[in-house]
Amino acid sequence: SEVCTTAECINGFLPFNPAAEVFYWIEWVTIIFFTGEYLVRLATCGDGVCSRLRFIARISNLIDLCAWLPFWVSGFSQDPPFAKPTLGQLGGGGAAFVRAIRLVRVFRVFRWGRYSLGIKVFAQAAQLSVAPMIILAVSGVVAMVILSSVIWMVERPEGSFVDDDLLFITGRSRPEPDKYGMQDICYGTIPKAAWWVLTTMTTVGYGDCSPITGVGKMVGVLTMMAGIIVLALPITVLGSNFAKVTEMYEDDIARFSAQDYDKDGIIDEHELRDFIRTKRREGLLRRDVDVSIAALMEKYDEDRGGFLRLEQFTKLQQDVLAEPTDPFQLLQKKLDTRLLAIEEALAAIRKGGTEDEDQTKLSRAYDSRMSA
Repeated sequence: SEVCTTAECINGFLPFNPAAEVFYWIEWVTIIFFTGEYLVRLATCGDGVCSRLRFIARISNLIDLCAWLPFWVSGFSQDPPFAKPTLGQLGGGGAAFVRAIRLVRVFRVFRWGRYSLGIKVFAQAAQLSVAPMIILAVSGVVAMVILSSVIWMVERPEGSFVDDDLLFITGRSRPEPDKYGMQDICYGTIPKAAWWVLTTMTTVGYGDCSPITGVGKMVGVLTMMAGIIVLALPITVLGSNFAKVTEMYEDDIARFSAQDYDKDGIIDEHELRDFIRTKRREGLLRRDVDVSIAALMEKYDEDRGGFLRLEQFTKLQQDVLAEPTDPFQLLQKKLDTRLLAIEEALAAIRKGGTEDEDQTKLSRAYDSRMSA
């Protein structure tokens, strides 16, 4: 849909190119598909008005709504309705802007794409790095204000460091006394000088503005160094948090894979029941949370598919598991582990063998379980 809108904006494409009508009908097909998919999901999201309102209020569903609703609104507002587009129509800001909103629909593919996990990792790392980013913003603003003021005092045409000969040699003299020259544009005011400071601190250096005095060049060196210091430290924290979150997600995937016995990428009710039974035996379940399978599936299975995905299972673990902090829970966990080791050792003995072999099997099975 957005490809069609982009192609239609090419000068001379409409209304003369025969392919324009093909794009028009392609857009119709895509919009009908988006509309039908949304309405079907809305009809099956649950019973009652509250369920449907919660469905509509979700961010992802609001993005879906923006994918097709502007088409119908702009189409019915035309005269005649849903007229084929012309270059004049696209030039008007209203309809073109509304249609451009559909580009947000592209972000929906990340829900199924392999980059979805990377986006979540980056988002969580950014959330953990809010404080360093605030420090970055404040430090950057303070440094920019100070350096902009300094470079303005040094490089402004009326300053004591700049004379007419220097402006003439560097090609920045005013064309007429009452008109601006390049030096006025770059350093005439502190806000104008802030543009140069920002591009220099971020090491972009467009080259449209540069100091022409010796003192100004020294200030430029300080600005470059300040940019490295101000930007480097918070970015390092962001990278460190990104590595930590990546490690956390890898642990979540490992726990998920260990519980996903049939390796189908989901946790069904049988696997969830085994997970709850194991954690109850280990004494790791919270006592203030309803851990019945029906209640857990009702709460965490948002798609109502009868299974849990990685994100849903991770959220479930965070809510139902408790750290064994009190002595009773620690003792219970230790006793459960030893009891399980004895049961496995006895199971090994039942397979038969001499008395010495039974003793060896018992010792090996017990040691193996206790070291696991």
